Amino acid sequence: MNAWFATAFSLFVGMTLTQRGRVWAIFPQFMNAAMSFRWSSVLLIPICLATIAACGSGNTGLDAQGTTATGNVPPFVQQGLLDSHWTLETVRDTEGQYRPLPLDATWRLSFTADGSVGGDALCNAAGGNWHSSDATLSITDWSEDGAYCPSIETIPIATREIVQGLLTGATVMPNVNAGRLFLDAGDNTQLVFSGLPERDQGFRVSVETLLRTPGFTRASDGSPVFGELSSPFVVYRDHASLDADYALLPAEDSPLPALPTIDFSNSIVIGAYLPLDGSVSSDVFVRGAWVDETGLDIAVSRFDSSIPDEASIDCAAADALTAPWTLVRIDSVAEPVRFSQMRRAYCSGIPTAD
Repeated sequence: MNAWFATAFSLFVGMTLTQRGRVWAIFPQFMNAAMSFRWSSVLLIPICLATIAACGSGNTGLDAQGTTATGNVPPFVQQGLLDSHWTLETVRDTEGQYRPLPLDATWRLSFTADGSVGGDALCNAAGGNWHSSDATLSITDWSEDGAYCPSIETIPIATREIVQGLLTGATVMPNVNAGRLFLDAGDNTQLVFSGLPERDQGFRVSVETLLRTPGFTRASDGSPVFGELSSPFVVYRDHASLDADYALLPAEDSPLPALPTIDFSNSIVIGAYLPLDGSVSSDVFVRGAWVDETGLDIAVSRFDSSIPDEASIDCAAADALTAPWTLVRIDSVAEPVRFSQMRRAYCSGIPTAD
């Protein structure tokens, strides 16, 4: 009995270094062997179960509440790391210069208490695991779908290298502050994310960008095409109103393309028309839409020169005068329609605090 006990105990201790799936694979054989002994072997069952539990948590060092193996909840988990979907907005390089990512080409991360992290890498679905000590975080086992994303060509190589460092195990110090996630590495680099709260109810609906341009919503005499809009967002629920406004929008170098036919019985079109900015080149992009029992929420991201720039006080704005606009089809007719805006500082790209 003592020899069998020692062998069985060694086997299960050794399995704490393996993945949980392999533990379960040998668990039935272990129990069959144990049952061949009488009551003395039953004493081994708690050992088995405790060992399996250790394997389950050993993969990430976290329990269901995001607690580390030391028994502490990391401060960034207490601050809300697990409560939001995080979108990368800007990256600081080793020289201290911030490099904003394009609004429509970025990485998104969602952390869960079991130690997994999912999201998007440009146009690919992706995921992996995250590990934590009391003050640091690292991502491992990151994998992505293999599609080539043309948008990667719009992102500087230095920025890509910093992002890939994060996704391949670099240790960072997280800080969640006012709806933003800051990840600081030891080489002065920093990744800054905006947060969109997790949703317990509802579902995401399809969004299609019909047209997006950094051009003008001004007539040739400089007056606003639509007057001074009280909101930059217009909701179109029929072809007549959409076609009437579309005909007023000035083309830049060539005529605007014809719009596709929209089934307004189950979709709407959103027009986002930013005002003319006399100092900077701006941009606007609709990132997603969600429906729940309270209506339709649309997430819009934009640059905004009115946002105080925390990192580039002496920001040298571009000379281009733009009033960007976009038309987006949303596959929902839920009411009411609400807009949430993520606004970035122009130079650094740091998102505004909530």
